[in-house]
Amino acid sequence: MGKQKRAHHSHWDWDHVWGNCAFPDSIILSHQYCRENLEKGFWSELERNKSYIRGDVRPLFPNLVFTEEIIFAEDQVKFYYTPGHTNDSASCLDLVDGTLYVGDNVEYPIPYVSHPDVNTYILTLESYIELAPKTIITGHGNQWSLDLVKDNVKYLKQLVSGHKIDQSDWNEEIKQRHQ
Repeated sequence: MGKQKRAHHSHWDWDHVWGNCAFPDSIILSHQYCRENLEKGFWSELERNKSYIRGDVRPLFPNLVFTEEIIFAEDQVKFYYTPGHTNDSASCLDLVDGTLYVGDNVEYPIPYVSHPDVNTYILTLESYIELAPKTIITGHGNQWSLDLVKDNVKYLKQLVSGHKIDQSDWNEEIKQRHQ
């Protein structure tokens, strides 16, 4: 008999959690706030984003939650709280090969800010830089270097300080994200 499957939620956005129902007998791991957000907002998010439904979408909430971190020693992976994109954001670090999964905390060309505590977001991104992972994987499957993390920090610092941000090479979707 093999190991029980595990799914990790980087945060509670619909595009990261709707697939839970495909893993009914699995461990679904998240930060405590992710579970709380899902319990409060699952149905309203489903209604608001129903045009994206593909297949069966039913609530199946995380069944293993943490507040600061949880380490699976046998697999050498650490899941830990990294608020930023949302108040419930969490990252996963492979302690063997140095791969860091950051969810939507890092995005190209600018981060999508869903939570008003931008200063904490900056601290989270700076912790990634200090960690110096070998590989960074984002929530939408892209692999990036620390240069993008540094660019995201620069953008957020400009946002907080109120400095004018050059948008000349942004498409309309990115301009909307900045609003």
